[in-house]
Amino acid sequence: SLALKENHTLTTLSLASNGISYLGAGYWATTLKENRTLTTLNLASNYLRYWGADYLAAALKEKHSVIALNLECTGIYESAGASAEYLKEHFLLPLIKKAANTLQHSLAKKNVLIPIEVMELMLKNNLPGIWSEKIKLLKNLCQISPSVER
Repeated sequence: SLALKENHTLTTLSLASNGISYLGAGYWATTLKENRTLTTLNLASNYLRYWGADYLAAALKEKHSVIALNLECTGIYESAGASAEYLKEHFLLPLIKKAANTLQHSLAKKNVLIPIEVMELMLKNNLPGIWSEKIKLLKNLCQISPSVER
């Protein structure tokens, strides 16, 4: 984490499946406050849960550079509370909108028309993790290009 605080070139970091707990999330949150170059952070499949959401949301509400944050399979999206809601609103919902737009555009090429609101609702109702499987299934059924994946 010290190296990340001092690093001014790294833009993408994946810490997926590293056994990071909510305590580790607190440690990384402190780092996020000080790093201004990191734009993409993948913390998927770690044990962050409710408390991890608190640490990350507190850090990301301050000035930061992160625009893409993967928290799939961390327990955060299933958590209640203001911190989890902040993370959903600022990092998950934009991803859903982008995926829905891309999927709708790809389906339209196959003459399958589904309103964007329906696509977004479908994706939101299948969170977390399961919605990516739904996209893969739809891609296979419609032979959509792989650009929909995150």
